Amino acid sequence: MIYRNSLLANHVTWTVDDTSGAADIARDFLRAECQILRLAGVAHNTIDDLEKFLRAVATAPIEVYRSAAGELLVRAELAREDLLITGKTAEVLRAYIDRALVRTEDRLDMTLRRAVGL
Repeated sequence: MIYRNSLLANHVTWTVDDTSGAADIARDFLRAECQILRLAGVAHNTIDDLEKFLRAVATAPIEVYRSAAGELLVRAELAREDLLITGKTAEVLRAYIDRALVRTEDRLDMTLRRAVGL
């Protein structure tokens, strides 16, 4: 799941992800995810927060943070925006950042979960 400016993120200990290109990979992933969700016919309110975040950080630098539990936080300090990414979505994005294999089934499962609201 993806949560915009969630207070839950304040209760997690985050470590900066210093993987080369992590911010660019996260930004590209989020743009693509927005397009996929549109194509999947997901409710507009589900996509709205992601689109608002992407517009707000379009020219702002972002950083990626990781929690010990595997969640990701994509933050743009200058824009005062962040996305808390959990579950299968975090798992898939972590794999992209780590340049690990991402199975098509995992990617599809992530999108389908968003489409049906799981």
